[in-house]
Amino acid sequence: MTGLQVKMEATSTHRESLSKAIDEARSKELETAARLRPYWEARRRLEDSQRVQDAIQMRILQETIDSALPKSKSQEK
Repeated sequence: MTGLQVKMEATSTHRESLSKAIDEARSKELETAARLRPYWEARRRLEDSQRVQDAIQMRILQETIDSALPKSKSQEK
């Protein structure tokens, strides 16, 4: 019976230490996320700007190609 009591206390202590480690990890993760938030927002804005720039460049290229092609009679009307 004493052996089971000791085992139960050891298991309880281990569970408490694991619970404390989980809480510390969550806290650290929240701090890291808050610290890195400006970076991720700036990165998202940069990617959005690059997507818009790519779309504009594709449109300019398409317009340049279209203007260089000879027009057929059906397009002239």
